[in-house]
Formats: sequence, structure tokens, C-alpha cells
Amino acid sequence: MFKKHIKTLYFLLVILAVTFLASYAHAEEKATDYSFEVKVTNQGVPAENISIEYENIQIAYQNLKKGIIPDNLKNSSVWKALVSEDQPSLDLGNNLEIGEGVIHTDVEIKQIIRILYETNFDVLQYLNNSEQRYSTNSINNISELISPENKTIPKTNNKGVGRGKSAKGLTAIIQGGSIIDFIKISNQNNTFSIDLSQLKNMVSLKILGIKSLAASDKKTYMVENKQELKYQITISKDIMNQGNELRILTPPNISISLEDSSVPLNVTSLLQEIIPDSYYDDLNINYRNLKSLQGKLVEKVSKNIKENWANVYSYTLPESNEPVVITGNLEIDPQVAVNCNFLFPDGTPFELPILLPSFEQEENSNVNNPSVLKIAAQVVSSDSHRILSVISPDITTGGINFVTIDQQKEKLVKGAQYVLGKKIQDKYYIYSTSGWSEVDKANLFTINPADYVIMSGGFTYNFGNPTPIPLNVDDKNWNQNFESITHKNQSIIDIRGLATDQQYFMMQVTPPKGYSRIEKLNYFKVYKKDGDFDSTPNSIGFAKNQVYELNGKIPGYQAGIMEYNVLSVTQVSKKELNTMKVIFLPILLLISGILITTAILVFVF
Repeated sequence: MFKKHIKTLYFLLVILAVTFLASYAHAEEKATDYSFEVKVTNQGVPAENISIEYENIQIAYQNLKKGIIPDNLKNSSVWKALVSEDQPSLDLGNNLEIGEGVIHTDVEIKQIIRILYETNFDVLQYLNNSEQRYSTNSINNISELISPENKTIPKTNNKGVGRGKSAKGLTAIIQGGSIIDFIKISNQNNTFSIDLSQLKNMVSLKILGIKSLAASDKKTYMVENKQELKYQITISKDIMNQGNELRILTPPNISISLEDSSVPLNVTSLLQEIIPDSYYDDLNINYRNLKSLQGKLVEKVSKNIKENWANVYSYTLPESNEPVVITGNLEIDPQVAVNCNFLFPDGTPFELPILLPSFEQEENSNVNNPSVLKIAAQVVSSDSHRILSVISPDITTGGINFVTIDQQKEKLVKGAQYVLGKKIQDKYYIYSTSGWSEVDKANLFTINPADYVIMSGGFTYNFGNPTPIPLNVDDKNWNQNFESITHKNQSIIDIRGLATDQQYFMMQVTPPKGYSRIEKLNYFKVYKKDGDFDSTPNSIGFAKNQVYELNGKIPGYQAGIMEYNVLSVTQVSKKELNTMKVIFLPILLLISGILITTAILVFVF
């Protein structure tokens, strides 16, 4: 009897073990990331040392294949702002739409994913994250290929090979902000080959007549606000069919035009009628706290609006047997106004006008790093639902910070006023409300300051916007040293919206009370190494002319992030006055020490 029970128990344990192992194997298969390798070429030549991103989009593929709109997307303000009872599906143009029950072919799905990636990135991420709550603040599944020889290098190697890990299924390969191809991962160590030339030969987008900051594949152009740039879009004759449409997508702070075209660009806003709550959902906005959280709300919403396309400029392409080259002008607007509509949690609407400067806003901070902007060019085929797109290099501006100091007395002073100038070869220009105004060198120190933009302490000046922005004071200091910080802020002049490789200068037009005017041009340049503002040397975070002893007294000073160049209000600097003290005194002390030591040794021995 006992043996019978033992056998039964043994049999049950075997069944449990098999069930557990099967479940584990299934879960392991589901969770496993499969290694894969991609060889990237350009016209057959290995594309070495370039950045390639990828994202597994199998979940989005399945939802689009079956016509499923997951609940997390249905319930989001993103979706609610795009559809209505009368129009329950999202129209993507060219007879493509997504909605509950709307199924698609494989060709259509890839086309839809390309379109969503370019124009409604949040919708794509919701579709691709059905089993979890997605918001624009979430980390998406986009990763970078890494070098096979060094996993810390997120680029292809010198043979154009990069490696990655992803779940099974359809995976988008991304380069320069566009999906360039799709691969399907089925097992471990899949290998794929992708050539960039087909896409680049079909559509190309260039910025003309200006030097980039780097010669790498990720180019950046640092320009002035309102500086007119030329762009060139080249479209292959192979896609110049009747009815094809060129679309140029821009962020809020870039405006564009076509050059020498009798056909105007049709402009359509891509800003959503209701700002998605995913832009600010961690704030928990309600009636009571709206006023106190308005600064944070503006900061978060501004950032999200800038990261998405704001306008699409459409142009019907002519039929042609030759490649078509389209040129036009673009410029960075220093500030644009957007009327944003919101919904309280109970559905009650409220409106908030938001000003979007060409730099990043952060409540209680004056760093104001310039925004990094770009445009996209798309060619949409009306007959095959085909879309080809390309993203421009990064376009940004530069900046610098100044502090007015009495270097003789080692103290911050307020009350000095300056104008901003620029020297080009042997010509001099002063910044006015209408732009740069030429001034003869002989008349520089006799100009009427009222004819130009006068810069005083306590403000950020965004070039091209005549209205300065008062410097912030961190609200946690309001009950402690608000008055002191406000007073010190009046010694600070921050400037944004300037270009690299320009010889700028600050010229004093009014001295502080009790000081004489200094007739001197304080030359400077703005700069940024290739990379993000917060991680690479730039003229906002690294001051070349500073008084280190006073840095601790400057509100907002952060080494390597927010540093200040000196505008001295005294004729003779502390450095010049203390040359004997700084240079010769240590030498004399060293010589004296040697002589004394020698004398002691002689006396002893």
C-alpha cells in the first residue's frame, strides 16, 4: 500500500515538473532576446562607424494586422485628440487609416509604421506597448547597434557590421531619424544586409552654404536665430509620378519657404487639438494646483511639443523624367506662441497660451540650453501608398553668459548697459530690433544706444526677440535670500540664439553708477563640440574668461554647466594690478628660501 502511494506521489511530481519546465520554457522563449547582426553598406561599400538604431515592433504589427486598437491607446488623450464619434479612425492619407476592426496587409502595415514613426510617434509606441501603460515620458524600445569588437561603442565597425539583441518578430531599422528597412528576427544569430543607397538616392535633404560642427555622420549646424539658411531636396526620377506629394515636416520654431515656386506650400498644423495628458501626467493637474504648477506644466508641455512635428508643408510634385531639385529657405524663430487646450481630470477644458523660445525652458533654472531642431522631407506616392523620408542634420543655436564685475574690488556690480556687436572682416555691426545694423568703426563709441537693443543685467536675451526674459530665482530661496539673489542677478547678462565661428563683441554704453565708461570691445565666440549641450564643452557651460574667486557668489553658477565670462567695469583688471603679486612674489620667495637654506647648511657644516 505504501509503495502504491509512493508511485502515485512520484507520478504527480513528474507531471508537475514537466508542467513547470514547459511553462518555464515558454516564458523563457517569450522573454528571450535574440542576438542578430546587420551588415550596413552604402552603394555596396561598408558603412563604417555610423549610428544605426532598431526597435522591435512585432506587437504593433500584430495589432495592425488584426485591426486592434489596444485599450491603453483608446483611453489615452493622444487617441481622443485624433479621432471622434464622427471619425472613429485615424486618417493617415493616401487611403490608409487605423482604427478598431480596420485590418491591413503586410505592405500596408510597414507603410503605416513608417508614417506613424514620422508623424504620430506616440500612437506607434502605444500600439507597440499593449500590455503596459505607455506615456511619452516612458522609455521606448529603441536601441542602438553596437560594434562587435567593443560593446561600449554604439556604431558599426570598420566593416559596417553592427550587433543587437531583440525579441522575435518584425524589427524596424532606423537611421537619421527615419525607418530605412525592416528585418524579421526568427532565431538566434540571424544575419541581415541593408544598403542605405536606395533610400538616399531616392530622396536627399541638405543644408547649403554653412559649415557643420563636425565631419562625423551626425552633423550639427549652429546658426543664429532668424539666420536664413538654404535647404536642398533632391528627388529621384524613379518616384516622380503624377500625383506624388512632397511633405516637409517642421518643429514649432522652424519656418520654411520654397524658392522660385509659383505653386505655394499648403501648411497644415500637426499640433493636437487637446494636449495629451501623457505630456504632463506626473503632475496630477487639477483646479486647485494649476496656478502653483503652471511653470512645471509649461516646461513639460513645451519640451514635448518641440520633440514632435508641429507643421507639415505640402507640395504637389510635377511629373518628370529627370531628378527634381527643390530649394528653399528656412530659419529658426526665436519665439512662437501656441494656444494649448487641456482637459482637467473631470473632462473640463481649459486653455493656456504658451510661448516657445528656441531654447529649453526649465523652471527655476537659467541654463536655457538651445533647442536642437531638424526638419524631415517625405515623398508620398498616391498610387502605391509608398513613403520615402529623410531627416535633416541637427540645427541649433549657441549662447554665452556674462557677469559684470569690479575686478579691483573683487565684487559683482549692477547698472552697466551694453550692446551686442559683430565684426565681419573689417566691418562692424550692432544688434538692433531690425537685425544687424552696420556702424563705421570711427563711430562705434558715439552711437545713440536708443537705436539698438540695450542689454542690462537680470535678463536673458534671445537674439531676434527684442523682449528680454527676466532671470529666474529658485522658489525654494524666496523665504531666505530672494532679495539678495535678485540683486546679484542684476549683474548677469545671458545671451542665446547666436552662431558659431562669428566674432561677436559686447560694448559698454552706460557704466554703473560711480564708474567711468570703458570704451573697449569685449570680443567673444560661442561654440559647442559635437554632441548634447549637457554632455559636451560649450560656451554656456565653459567660460574662458572668469574670476574664480567670485564664482561662488554668482547665482546659478554650476561648473561645466553654467559658467560666466567677466565684463569688467574697471579700466585696470585685478590680474594686471597683481602681476607682481601673482608672478614675481612666488619666484622671490622661492629664491629667498633657497638662499636661506644654503646659508643654514653652510653655517652648520
